[in-house]
Amino acid sequence: MDYQTFIEQTSQQVNQMSSSEKTDCLLNLLRLTPETKREQVLQLITDDSQFFEKQYQNYQDYLTKLARKEFHFTTENEEIYDDYYYDWDPDYIIKLYDPENICQKLTEILSFAKQLVYQKHYQKAYDLYILCLQFQFLAYDEEIGETYDYYLNDLINEEFITIDANNIMSHILYSIYQTTDSFPGCIKQFYHYLGEPISRQIKIADIFTVGPQPLKNTEKFLAEWIEFLKLNPAPLADRLLLDAVETSSYFKDPDHLFNLAQEAAKTHPKLYLKCINLFSTLHNQEKAFMVGKDGLKNIPVKNKVRSQVAEEVLNLAQQLNDTSIIHKAVQDAFYSDPQLDTLFPVLKLDLFEQEKRQLLHFVRNDSTVDNRTVLLFFLGEFETVYKKVSTDHRALGWSTSDKGMIIPLFLLLLRPLEFSQAADSVLLEVKHRVSGNPDDSFENEFVIWKNTVSLNEKSKSQYLKWCKKEVKARAKELIITKFRHHYSRMAALIVTLGEAEENIGIPNARAQIIQNYRREHSRKRNFTASLDELT
Repeated sequence: MDYQTFIEQTSQQVNQMSSSEKTDCLLNLLRLTPETKREQVLQLITDDSQFFEKQYQNYQDYLTKLARKEFHFTTENEEIYDDYYYDWDPDYIIKLYDPENICQKLTEILSFAKQLVYQKHYQKAYDLYILCLQFQFLAYDEEIGETYDYYLNDLINEEFITIDANNIMSHILYSIYQTTDSFPGCIKQFYHYLGEPISRQIKIADIFTVGPQPLKNTEKFLAEWIEFLKLNPAPLADRLLLDAVETSSYFKDPDHLFNLAQEAAKTHPKLYLKCINLFSTLHNQEKAFMVGKDGLKNIPVKNKVRSQVAEEVLNLAQQLNDTSIIHKAVQDAFYSDPQLDTLFPVLKLDLFEQEKRQLLHFVRNDSTVDNRTVLLFFLGEFETVYKKVSTDHRALGWSTSDKGMIIPLFLLLLRPLEFSQAADSVLLEVKHRVSGNPDDSFENEFVIWKNTVSLNEKSKSQYLKWCKKEVKARAKELIITKFRHHYSRMAALIVTLGEAEENIGIPNARAQIIQNYRREHSRKRNFTASLDELT
C-alpha cells in the first residue's frame, strides 16, 4: 500500500475513534516498537525541545570539528586479476576504511535530522541534512600518496551508510517546501537538488508522501513546476517533467497531456510517447494514432524520440488496419534515428527511385549517421565499403574499427544461407556492435536482407581473397601474442572463412582451414580447443 492511501485510510479510521479508543490504539502501537527504536519514539512523543536543541548543537559541533581534520578515511588500491586473462594488466579497485567510525556517526546524524522533520523543526532538519550532503570527506592512501574525495552519495554507494538516498533527499525537499515562502524560490531549490547525483532515482511523489503534515497546494505547485520545466530543454528537465505529469492529477486526462505535448514538442517530445501510452491504456487506439501522427509533424526530424513515435504509429496502424501511413512512418523512424535496426524495415519497402537516391545521399553525408560504413554495406555499396576499409592494414584493434564489422559481414554474406555454430558466433559479435534487437530478430533480418543480395563471381573472389589475408594476419598476431580471451572469436572467424570459401566452390575448404590452423598452432591448446568446439 502506498503512503498516501495508507494515510487517508488510517486518518479516516482515527477520526471515527473516541478518545479512549485512540489511547488504546496508540498504546498498542507503542507496544510493537522494537527495542532499538524505543528511546527515539519516546523523544518523539515528548517533544523535548531542550533535548533536541542540545542534540542539534552537539551534531553541528561534531561536523565542524570533523571539517578541521586533514583526512577522514584511509584507502588501499587492490589489484584484481582474472585467471583467464592473467597475461593482461590487473584492474584496480579502491578499498575504503573508516577507522574512526565516522560513517556510523553520520548515520546517527541523518536519523536525527529525519526525527527533526517529524517534530516539525523543518529549518534545523534542513540545515543538518545539508551539512552532511555538502561535506567533503578526504581519504588518503599512504602507500601511493594519493588523496580521494568522497561525498555522502559516494558513502551510500559504497554501502558505508545504509540509509536510502531517496529517503534523505525526499525529507530535504519536504523541509524546503515547508520553509520556503514562494513557489518560485521552492522550484529553484528543487531543480538544484534534484539535479544532484544522489537524487537520480527520486520522484516528486516521494516528496509529497513523507513528513508529519500533508503539503499544501501541491497541485498548484505542480502546475508552476511543470510550466518551469516545459521551458527548459535540458535532459534533467525532461526527466523531471515526465515525472511531474505522472504525479499531477490534471494530466491524468490524456487531452490535457496532449496539449502539453504539442506545446513542448521541440524541447520535450517524450510527452508524445507518454500521451500515446495513456490513450492506449484507455483503449482509445484511434486517439493514440492521431497523437502519434501529430508528433511526427511537430517533433524535429533529427530528434531520436521522433523515431520511437514513428514505431508507435506503425504498431497502431497495424492494430487499426490503416496501411496509408506505413510507407512514410517506416522512413520517418530511420531518418530520425539512422541505425541498422531502423534501416532493415526501410529495405523491405518498395521505394521510388527518388527515395532510393535520397536514402543513399543521407547515409553518405548526414552528420547524424554513426555507423556509416555498416549502413552503406547493407545498402549494397560493397565496392565503396571495400575500398575504404581495405586501406586499414592493422591486424589488431578490430573491436573498435570498421574492419572488425565489415570483414565478418562479408564472410557471413559469402557463406551458405544456413547458419552454423561458427556463423552464429560471428553474427552475434556483429550484432552486439550495431543492433539493439533480440538475437533471433537480428538473424532473421540478416537472412531476409541476404536473400536480396546478388554478387558476381569476380566480386565474390575479390572480397574473399581480401578477407582471407586479413583473417590470417589477425590470427597470427592474436595467437602468437597470447590474447587468450579472443581465441574463441578468432576460431569462429576462421571457420566462417572456410565456410565462405567452400560456398564459392573450393572443395572441403572448411575442414582444410581447420586442419591447417590446428597444425600450425598445435602448441596453443586453448586455441585448438576453441576450434574443436566448432567442428
